[in-house]
Amino acid sequence: MPRTAAPEPLRPAPWRRPDPLSHTRLLFALLACALLLPHFVTVGPHHRVGLAGVCGGDEPHYLVQINSVLEDLDLDVSNNYTAVHEGGREEGEFFRGDGGNHHTVVNVNGRYVLWSEAFVWDGRFEHGRGEDGHARVPGAPRPKEGAPEWSFHPPGATMLALLLWPFRGTRGVEVGGLLLAALATLLAAVALRSIVRSLGGSVRLANGVMLIGVLCTPVWNYARTFFNEPFLLAFCLGAYALHFRQRPLLAGLLIALGMQMKPPFGLLLVPLWVDLLLQRSWRRLALLSLLPALSALGVLALNAYMLGSPFKTAIVFQVGSLREGALGMLFDWNRGLLPLAPVMAFGLLGWPFLLRGAARRPALLCACGFALYAGLMAAWVQWHGAWCYGPRLFIPVVPFVALGLMPVLAGRWRRWLVGPVVALALVSFAINFVATYQPCRLWGRNPIDLVRPGARPIPF
Repeated sequence: MPRTAAPEPLRPAPWRRPDPLSHTRLLFALLACALLLPHFVTVGPHHRVGLAGVCGGDEPHYLVQINSVLEDLDLDVSNNYTAVHEGGREEGEFFRGDGGNHHTVVNVNGRYVLWSEAFVWDGRFEHGRGEDGHARVPGAPRPKEGAPEWSFHPPGATMLALLLWPFRGTRGVEVGGLLLAALATLLAAVALRSIVRSLGGSVRLANGVMLIGVLCTPVWNYARTFFNEPFLLAFCLGAYALHFRQRPLLAGLLIALGMQMKPPFGLLLVPLWVDLLLQRSWRRLALLSLLPALSALGVLALNAYMLGSPFKTAIVFQVGSLREGALGMLFDWNRGLLPLAPVMAFGLLGWPFLLRGAARRPALLCACGFALYAGLMAAWVQWHGAWCYGPRLFIPVVPFVALGLMPVLAGRWRRWLVGPVVALALVSFAINFVATYQPCRLWGRNPIDLVRPGARPIPF
């Protein structure tokens, strides 16, 4: 018989480093679950566990705008507020029959004033002085039947009516709007990861910064709200990510959409303009500017139509203390970024090193965009964003702070700093986890007060 070769002994397969791309897909799946789950298991405005609803503040009034477009195809919200008082769901399921304030302006004797400065709602319009202490317009008459009331919020949120049209007349408008906020935040996370890659970060570093920037900051909380901030977040990060990938027309589109929700959002265009001017890239500059210019004309046209002048706005910008606003946005116990996301302290410390790194130009653009937008919000007298969680007006640019984690996690000191960063990231995650699942209970409060000795109790 012929001799056969002896079988080779089995050897263990060589160890292979896990594929970062496969980890990325898993992380995006987990991130999507983290953003969507609070919409189905959350404590609502009346502290009921169940499907998410709007909590209050400006949220119900954005819903009124959208329902006005869905039901009447106009921006006059007077009949929609009347429907709310009569038990309609135009402000959301938990605000049926609400007798609160209208977020509108009305024409009184040829002059547009805030509704709260002319009327008090108690089942009919009355002249007098309300609980907010505003002086009423002397002799203010009841508006004529059919006289319009214009929301003092920019009408950009009504763009969502195109996606919510199949649900008009049902609670699906409210639920669908909240889910769109979560989707916008997920897209913002994709854009943040793209920006990190444009700054030279590895796949693993991009994934880490993305998770920290979304789940360890108040950004997570706003993914289950119906404020404008989740959408502005997506527009901001998306515009900068597309600019770095040389897609000027799409970047300009996102800036233009953001301007419809909040006209000062156009400030984020300035660093991108300057960048293209310095590069003498005239074609890209024209493409970047086209849609924001049309958006600005649209804002002026709406002002002229509703308020009688293109340069008149329903809410007048009231300048406060820039120093007070900036310190409050960063350090205020109940509203500041660092008490609510302490891991961002490493992000702030890492920015000087990021600006001296290899990707200096894109990093400088992000820093300038952050400084312009955050600076304007800090200069406003209501820098805290009124009734909400954390520094609401700051949210669209909060992930820019997280970019400073790149040199911390990938620099020469990473061996000693990774541990503290991870520890503070876990603390930040816990704070915002609690706030996200009990949003209405913790508006205007720091979740740490739930366990901090000596803190005044948080009412149920």
